[in-house]
Amino acid sequence: MPDRGCTKFPGLRRSPSGPLEPVQIFRLLFAYNPSVFNLPDARTCDFAVHCKRCGENIPAPVQTMPDTWIVAVCPLCGDRRRYLPADIFRGKLSWKLHLRPKVYSHL
Repeated sequence: MPDRGCTKFPGLRRSPSGPLEPVQIFRLLFAYNPSVFNLPDARTCDFAVHCKRCGENIPAPVQTMPDTWIVAVCPLCGDRRRYLPADIFRGKLSWKLHLRPKVYSHL
């Protein structure tokens, strides 16, 4: 009767001394790498603020560091708040910005 190999993994063959050879077990560690490399990109923003209502990092509507407070509208929850220059930082934007449609509030 011919050896059919491992039933779960059709490309692997059983060795006569045991279920799988160490080299074959080592190959299984790298069999599922594509899911690891398909992570979403971390969007780094030069000027971001932490939304006071939903708690997510959103882009600040400025090009340079301001001297006075700014008004930012959250694209996730639509909340319009004032932020001091101390609240503006460089950081990663929320991953939820890719998932949700933008909410526009009346200005």
